[in-house]
Amino acid sequence: MFTKSKLHYRYFIKRTLLSSLVYFSFLLISGCQPPIKSDSTLTIGFVEINQYRKENYEELRKYLETQLRKKYGDVVQVKLDSLPVKSVTDIEEKITDKKWDVAFTLRPMYSILAKTNNYQFVARMFPEVKNGYFDVAFFVKSGSPIHDINDLKSDSTIALGDYGNDALFIMPIYDLFGRAIRVSQGNSAQDIIEKVKSGEADIGIGYTSLLQQDKDLRILNTSRVMPVGGLYISPEIKNPQDRDFITNILLDAPIDIQEKTNYIRGSELNYEMFRGIAQRADQILKCVDFTHNPVYLYCSKTSMSSSTPYLSWDRIDGIVDGVESNQDRAINLKIQDQGKTYLVIVPQDMLQKIPYAPPIEQLNRTRIRVMNVRPTPGIGGLEKLQITKPEQLKFFK
Repeated sequence: MFTKSKLHYRYFIKRTLLSSLVYFSFLLISGCQPPIKSDSTLTIGFVEINQYRKENYEELRKYLETQLRKKYGDVVQVKLDSLPVKSVTDIEEKITDKKWDVAFTLRPMYSILAKTNNYQFVARMFPEVKNGYFDVAFFVKSGSPIHDINDLKSDSTIALGDYGNDALFIMPIYDLFGRAIRVSQGNSAQDIIEKVKSGEADIGIGYTSLLQQDKDLRILNTSRVMPVGGLYISPEIKNPQDRDFITNILLDAPIDIQEKTNYIRGSELNYEMFRGIAQRADQILKCVDFTHNPVYLYCSKTSMSSSTPYLSWDRIDGIVDGVESNQDRAINLKIQDQGKTYLVIVPQDMLQKIPYAPPIEQLNRTRIRVMNVRPTPGIGGLEKLQITKPEQLKFFK
């Protein structure tokens, strides 16, 4: 009886040791690493546009899967998940819900959303865009009587892009704040050009680099610079070493794969200025009716939330509409923001210390931002904004 039990015990020990050996052998083969995610599946998410369709990303998918399997074993799978460019809400949900492990954000708004949701930057998109920043411009036909956006009237028509498009909708809505104008929206960049040329629209918004090549069009003024989108990794890849490993794989991808999928090694861009513009535009859009023309691009005082931080005196934007020198060797700049007129007072010797500040004779019609200056009562109902430090005033190129 004792001998039989002893045999059973030895048999149990042998099986346990054999099972352990098999398990540790598996870990050795798989690089002694746990799966990169609980389901061992990595999703590459991106917005499909004409020049970058789903087939462009297939080689990246295969490359990434091959490299990951070398470290984590054949259990790892990489899949593609794309959405059309007009699916704004769905794209936002994919990023917010962290459904895209490797996300190509395409637009600055989606980059801001990724950063807000703790995605980690890898690379920037659109290698052809110098330094990663671009601008858009209002434009008209070369023979148009319109020479400035101040020439627009309530019966003028502007052609814009899709609702929510950073460059062709959000930026011009911000710049046109306070106006009444007829709006044609939902157009592609090329559609906008054709509508202006045909006379269907009096004015349009377009990419400056594209407009400069067309002699039949005349640029009125360019916007502030905007950052392109980026390539990000989701925080759902919880191990920092795993995120770094994927980052290195992506940055070391063959150049032809990077070109096909529209990214390049580079530093993360600054999205903060555009974040403020987008927030302001979003607040305007909440109380604007686009179902009837003309569209009134402003809100009543009751419809604007007084608790919204970017509407307070910590940041006031406007276009200079009047310049004069005063007796204290200072320059008075008149601007309007949210329907209110301000007098910005800046010492002459301080102008040369402010980046992009033009000569005094070129100050009129420039776009400026006053930051962290509390308005004080002035003459004739104007509120004064006294600039005491160079960092309180910003000029946009």
